[in-house]
Amino acid sequence: MSAPSDEAMQQPATEIGRLVHTILKALNARPVVYCVLRNYEELPDEIGNDLDIAIARNHVEEACHAVLEAMSACGWSVLRLVRPHEERRIHCGRQKKGGQWRQLTAEHITTVDALCSQITAKTVFCGEFVPSITDELKKQLKQKALILPPAAGLRRASFLAELGLKRFKAGDYDNPTTLQPLYFRGPSITQPKHR
Repeated sequence: MSAPSDEAMQQPATEIGRLVHTILKALNARPVVYCVLRNYEELPDEIGNDLDIAIARNHVEEACHAVLEAMSACGWSVLRLVRPHEERRIHCGRQKKGGQWRQLTAEHITTVDALCSQITAKTVFCGEFVPSITDELKKQLKQKALILPPAAGLRRASFLAELGLKRFKAGDYDNPTTLQPLYFRGPSITQPKHR
C-alpha cells in the first residue's frame, strides 16, 4: 500500500492518466493522509476498472475537495443519473466554476440518446443505474465518458448527512413544514392531486 509521490508517477500518456495524475497531485498538495490500495505500480495511465484509495476518516472532506477541484481543472464535469424505469433516466449536470459547484441543468427525465447528444465535454457518470447503460454511454461518448464503478454510486445515509451538515454550517436551512418530495412521474394508477 502506498501514496505515490509526484516524482514516482510516470508522465501520463492518456486522458484518464492526466486526470488520475492531477487528482493524485492535488491530494499530495494537501494535508490528506491517503494511500492507493493496489495497482499503483503503473499509475497514472493503468488503473484497471477503478482506483481504490483509502483516506483517513478526518481527511475525507478535504480529499473530496481535492478530487473535485482536480476534475474541474482537467475539464471534467460530474453527472448524477438515477433510474426511474428502463428507457428513461433522470439527470442533473453539475460543473465547478469559480470555486463553487453549480447546477448546469434542472433535474429532468430524458433518454440515453438525448442525454448523449447534449454532452460536449468530458463527463463523470455516477448513480445506481449506470452499469445497465455503461456500454451505450461508452459507445456514444467514447473518451468523453468516465463511468464510476457501481459501488461508488450507492446511496448512503452518511453522504446525505455530510451534505446536510455542510448546509447547516453555512446557515442554509429549509423550513421543514414546507418540504415536499420531488416526483418526476405521477403514479401509473391514479391521477396526481393538485394543491
